[in-house]
Amino acid sequence: MKALFLRNWSFMRIFRIALGLIVAAQGWDSNEWIFIVLGLIFAVISFLNLGCSAYGSNCSYKR
Repeated sequence: MKALFLRNWSFMRIFRIALGLIVAAQGWDSNEWIFIVLGLIFAVISFLNLGCSAYGSNCSYKR
């Protein structure tokens, strides 16, 4: 599990985490709870490297 978090770090992954945290911080500053929740969700998804474009996911389909 530790190796899962410590590998495959790229600029885009760090950028997505930072962007999620910035959105959450702006939501906190303006007392908009929806932005806090969405920013934290996006930051956690990026930290865990989840999603269709992540290395651990499989979104293939057949034509």
